Amino acid sequence: MARAFICLARNDIPEGVLQILDLKPNSSLSAREGSGKPGQTGYMAHLPQTADTAADTPGDVLTVVDNPEYGLAAYLMDNVENQTGDVALSVAVSNATKDAIMALVAAGSPVTVAAVNNALVANGVANAGALTELIGAGASNSTGTLEDVLRILSGEVYRVPVGAVSDADQAFKVARSGAFVTRANVVSPFSVSGVQSGGSVRGRSAFSTPVVPNTVPTQSGLQDTAFRDIRRVLDTGDLHRSAGTGALDSLNQATFTWQNAAFTYGGGATPAQDVAGNDIPTTFQGRAVVVYAADGSVI
Repeated sequence: MARAFICLARNDIPEGVLQILDLKPNSSLSAREGSGKPGQTGYMAHLPQTADTAADTPGDVLTVVDNPEYGLAAYLMDNVENQTGDVALSVAVSNATKDAIMALVAAGSPVTVAAVNNALVANGVANAGALTELIGAGASNSTGTLEDVLRILSGEVYRVPVGAVSDADQAFKVARSGAFVTRANVVSPFSVSGVQSGGSVRGRSAFSTPVVPNTVPTQSGLQDTAFRDIRRVLDTGDLHRSAGTGALDSLNQATFTWQNAAFTYGGGATPAQDVAGNDIPTTFQGRAVVVYAADGSVI
């Protein structure tokens, strides 16, 4: 079954607050009944990562420096080849394209392949060369996919580590440097004894005699702190009903009202904004989510 994507459209709604309860199966019942079908109800709000990306060009190689880069702009820089010069997208083009895509989400507009390609070459800010596209075809070596873009918009985290994202003369590197963060952060030196029981590792000798080893091997792991546990939403009839007349429809209305005392409305010191950076007015109104099908059309 095809996947769908619920994308948060404003920054003043905390994660873990918006609940969607008119989908099936219910997540609690699904887990209890062991149906094997992923639960669909639950908390859906996760802001897309929209930070501007940065890089330098030592030795004329586009390089992420100092810290890993996260989010849509970093993804575009890592996966899209500028057809003018067959080079990696510059920082300016990556950031401008990200802004153009976020404007589509804020407006509740489709984010299709055509829309993303248009954002790359005709966003009016910093354009890639003609024929630049998200998905590699013909002369393009781009490695992007629309599913990846929608995953980022729905809150999943794409990480580009410190290092080169191009070859010499900024030639596009076909091998991706980044990847989605897929596991929670864990810093856990632990023994193979199973910390749960607090006991030693017990085994049996060849003579079936219990053995307690003198030393217990330890392991440790460090995973990415940016991990988000994003619910995988399926494109079902219930989803369409919710988006048409139910909870998701209400959340997608431009008149949806939400006030968060931690933000200032109509501008101010801590502005409540949509994901494109537009201030939410003092009426506190603005769509909370947009729901996308796998092809980027709005459900």
